[in-house]
Amino acid sequence: MGIKRRMGLSVVGVGLLATIIAAPTVITIEIVTIGAGMLFVLSRLSNKKLVVNSKKHEKLGHLAEQILNNITNDISISLNDDKISAEE
Repeated sequence: MGIKRRMGLSVVGVGLLATIIAAPTVITIEIVTIGAGMLFVLSRLSNKKLVVNSKKHEKLGHLAEQILNNITNDISISLNDDKISAEE
């Protein structure tokens, strides 16, 4: 959708450039087009980094949950048999 908007703004800029009277308007529209393109690229880059961080945090969450379950299981076994050994 962003590409269509930028192309539309560029087409408008070229159309207005054909009329020399509207030169300040053309410059403004082209600046807006360039700015929108830069924001589009920056959002793509930041989104990729955020997805990588999200996957890493999800893996860490699963690992922490697994460790907590192991500890809870060991404590439960120790309390049930009233004996704490090195294996537990």
